[in-house]
Amino acid sequence: MERRIKGRIRGQGMADFVVFLDNEEPLEGRLVDISETGLQFQWMTADRSDSTEEPLSDSLIGAVLPGMLNGPVLDDALRFDGRILWIRDDGAASFAGIEFIKQIDLPPALLALSMSGD
Repeated sequence: MERRIKGRIRGQGMADFVVFLDNEEPLEGRLVDISETGLQFQWMTADRSDSTEEPLSDSLIGAVLPGMLNGPVLDDALRFDGRILWIRDDGAASFAGIEFIKQIDLPPALLALSMSGD
């Protein structure tokens, strides 16, 4: 089932896409939703449990980082620069909202997948 939330695309197939953020300690997670202006992604908090760094919510809010989206229907990784607007920790998982510095054109294959609900 597809859900649209304020212009964002949220299809069941979004979890097959991997989001990477390039930081001193790189971050990798799964895509939750996406639009031309930003994305939301999730990572397992346990993946960082051995980290001695300060919590991400304190250290990265407002940071502009290079990132990449990769997935099954993309011929090439989709690269972007994005500002971290928010981070939410729900215990086992954390979520982040990223605003693209420059609006992107979503590839037709990604749009088609999101609309199919698969």
